[in-house]
Amino acid sequence: MPYTNSIPFATQRFKDSEPLIRDNFVEIQNALIVNHGDFGTPEEGKHEKVTMPVQAASPPGGAFVAGETGFYNFLNPSSAVNEIYINKSNGNQVPLTASLQAAIGWMFLPSGLVVKWKNQSVPNIGDNPVNFLDAPARFSSIIHVQLTINGVVGPPGFIYVNGSDLAPAQQTITVNCSVTGMSVNTLVIGVPV
Repeated sequence: MPYTNSIPFATQRFKDSEPLIRDNFVEIQNALIVNHGDFGTPEEGKHEKVTMPVQAASPPGGAFVAGETGFYNFLNPSSAVNEIYINKSNGNQVPLTASLQAAIGWMFLPSGLVVKWKNQSVPNIGDNPVNFLDAPARFSSIIHVQLTINGVVGPPGFIYVNGSDLAPAQQTITVNCSVTGMSVNTLVIGVPV
């Protein structure tokens, strides 16, 4: 039964248009129960799930009024997966679900910050550069670095990052080690370019 718009027509009597009006109510119910609880059930008015068609652009053309927030689905160029984006009230687009969940990985936070992590060998005593060029979003500034020693053989060692060694322009941090043969797990949070 197709939905018939603008009925009853001006030239129709109600008894002639009643079957079309009844069909319209069926079509309205069929449309509303997609991803929603049905009328007259305990789930009435509740969302069962939210599905969003993939948009052709980010942000979708004309989808948001200035100052409003909203969600949409878009094919993320870095993850090559359809991701949920948030349109922030300032107009920034954040790929909310975009990530690479691997040993060398990254993810976006809802605020728009980027988290990157990796394990890397830092074999030398003294300065060892650790770069983050292998993630999609470059840092304009680095706001947090966490290091964890992984697999030290021999005497206990220490590691640190000097604040002056944070180099967002080169996408690197410099890890200073006290013993040779260290491996570190790094977690870096920063503001994307």
